[in-house]
Amino acid sequence: MSKSGGLSHPVVWVAGLAWGLLAATRWAVVMAAQEGSRSAVIWHWPPWWLPVSVGLAVWLAQILSAYWQHNWLARQGLEGPRARRLAGLAWLPSLALFLVPLAEFLPPLYGGSLAPLALAKEAWPLAALAVAGAVLIQTRLAAPELIRKREEQQRRWLAPVVFILALALFAGVGARLTQVSNQVGKFMGGDEPQYLFNAHSLAVDHDLDLTEEIFLRENSYYLDPAKVIGGHGGWTKDGRWISKHRPGLPALMAPFYAWGLYLGQGPRKTATVCLWLLAAWMVTEVFWLGRLFTRREGPALLGAATAALAMPGLIYSNLAFPEIAAAAFAVSAFRLMRSASRGQWGLLLLAGLLTAYLPWFHERFAVLCLVLGAYFLARMHWRSLKGLAAFALPCLVSAGLLAAYFMWLYGKPFPGQEIHAQGSYLNPRGFWEGLSGIWVDAGEGMLTYGAIWLAALAGLFWLVRRRFGDGFWCLAMAGAVYVVAGLFADWFGGINPPSRYLVAAVPFLAVGLAAGAHWGPPRYMLFVAVLGALSLAASAWVMHYPSAVYGHKVVLGSGLQFPLIDNLLPAFIFNYKAPKVNADLARIWMLLAFVALVAMNLGNQRYGPSRSLVGMLLAMLMVAGAGVAADHVGAGVLNYSNPAQRVVLWNRLSDLPRGGAAWRVGADGVEPKALMELPLPPSRYQHGAAKTASDDPQTLDIPAGNKPGLFVWGQYLALPPGRYRAAAVLSSPYAGPEQVGWLDLSENKGQSTLMSRKLTGEQLAQPVGLEFELKRWATNLEFRVGSTGLAPLRVRAMNITRLEP
Repeated sequence: MSKSGGLSHPVVWVAGLAWGLLAATRWAVVMAAQEGSRSAVIWHWPPWWLPVSVGLAVWLAQILSAYWQHNWLARQGLEGPRARRLAGLAWLPSLALFLVPLAEFLPPLYGGSLAPLALAKEAWPLAALAVAGAVLIQTRLAAPELIRKREEQQRRWLAPVVFILALALFAGVGARLTQVSNQVGKFMGGDEPQYLFNAHSLAVDHDLDLTEEIFLRENSYYLDPAKVIGGHGGWTKDGRWISKHRPGLPALMAPFYAWGLYLGQGPRKTATVCLWLLAAWMVTEVFWLGRLFTRREGPALLGAATAALAMPGLIYSNLAFPEIAAAAFAVSAFRLMRSASRGQWGLLLLAGLLTAYLPWFHERFAVLCLVLGAYFLARMHWRSLKGLAAFALPCLVSAGLLAAYFMWLYGKPFPGQEIHAQGSYLNPRGFWEGLSGIWVDAGEGMLTYGAIWLAALAGLFWLVRRRFGDGFWCLAMAGAVYVVAGLFADWFGGINPPSRYLVAAVPFLAVGLAAGAHWGPPRYMLFVAVLGALSLAASAWVMHYPSAVYGHKVVLGSGLQFPLIDNLLPAFIFNYKAPKVNADLARIWMLLAFVALVAMNLGNQRYGPSRSLVGMLLAMLMVAGAGVAADHVGAGVLNYSNPAQRVVLWNRLSDLPRGGAAWRVGADGVEPKALMELPLPPSRYQHGAAKTASDDPQTLDIPAGNKPGLFVWGQYLALPPGRYRAAAVLSSPYAGPEQVGWLDLSENKGQSTLMSRKLTGEQLAQPVGLEFELKRWATNLEFRVGSTGLAPLRVRAMNITRLEP
């Protein structure tokens, strides 16, 4: 064996250059600008020795990795020249990393779209992860004798361990959400109080009549039930006030709620224990079903872990909504029918009871009941009279009781569409909006918060190919949930976390992930690793900032300089109200997702670094192309509508060591806007009697004669330590010495005032402001304007500027 190992192969050195160049160029801070078709980028660099040192260090680390890789292959029995050649060629996918700095330099140099620059600056860790995974896979494939079938294992103790770990995870999530719940208020979801009030009524009054809660203010919260419950139910003919939310979940939570009352603890906390148990049960069912299909525990554990850690299952393990319960009941009924032998009526009876209970969570789950009924027939369980009776009898009894319940409430056997928030069952805005938006919408989309589910869908097709019956019915269950959710008028989930209505599809998608891990090509696990990293990052962000999934706030991209999520994805709620813009953006990303699905269903388990390099290059180019198209259709990556992006830039520039060079790439005469100035349009934060001026949509008019109070507030900024100036441009017809208004800065949603300044009519002839210094991070900071009511005020502009240290 050569003393140099595999280092003599030229690919190793070129790959090292790619890794080193990537590491060195990550230090630069980019300021971009665009005027019409012309664009320019200014690169701010630290002192030259810093990026050079980092680049050389990464290159050295890559060389050491190549040396170890060659020795490892030699230990697998490969001859010296062959091991050297295979080890060297395995680094070929690393050449794709040259695309990252090229995507940052070439488009502005030739006046192209800045979307590739933005994607490269923010998503380069994913590219590095994908390339490193590709090198690792090719190294493993170079020793084919390592790829062998493992013996089937069915360790009974593993399922209880999965359940316990999932339960501990969801309890930890609950503790974390409690810790940060001051960001979103007492309840995490809009309809949670309704389910909790119903649970209170069942636990205390042993009925569903909420009259006592409304008129006697009977509840265990610091809330007025009449204000919270109003609009969520109605009177029956016999004088009872019944919620429009189904009693299925409150009936499950009622014993836990009563337990909390008995212990003198918060009943909402003990009711959440019920949700933890349901979520842990769902995760365990995923493990059982994945192991049943693949006969392997590793893929089954991957599916169970994804069901537990990825959105939306992670957040709904602690929200009092029926989604996680429906997911657990549906997947358990499915697995019981799959496991039951013909005539094994005990399992079928349990499956029938679970199926029969599903519509009591919400009537839309009746579609899942129909699919489960069809699956029962397809499994030929109807050939046994006992089996048929065991499954069908609970379903028929439940259907009759549910129809009677609806007759009592609404006078008809099925509720009308008027009971829903949108006043209809089907989305009036179009078929495509629901079915695409539920995947790619910026604020509510499944791929935005849980990109791993695209890999799971690809795995379901592998399950269809290898076990057609199992794959078809899992796809049917997930598809039933998806179609109903996409067509539902409230597909975006109301004021709730994203993809609420797809929670019931999570276990069936997770089983697809196990199938893909077992039967898919090597690139499939690479796909899982990249999308899994994105999904875990989104989950971690939600645990840090729960408001990211509450109230349609598109804030996942607020930790990035370039607002990729806000401006490249469709946003059906606020950002783009023009249907054509949303439809075009959705087509771009749905097409990319379709190509990814096809690619994940092709390939084999053979060594092929050249194919891997080509695939990596194509993947990067396709993502960049989609970004360019979305940048052209939507608002564009330089549209800094979210103040958080400017704050990110402030931090990056502040953290950059001084003394480096500045490079300009692109058109002359195009300068970046004053990114150190954070504009706060007054019209966006108006309150009370303040009205938008008729001659300027960004200006506010505050009339005279009002009681003294605040009329502009609510920016809720998170600013890092530093020196700032908050400035406002106001005017008034009164120019005397009396006070007409004031400015102030408050923190923690107005709980503490940092500083304030009185304003007289004389002072409004020029801009007024406040200079302040933050010694620590300020949360929920507001720059507010008040009026004494003495004279009319016009608020023309407001901003906060970060000053040099």
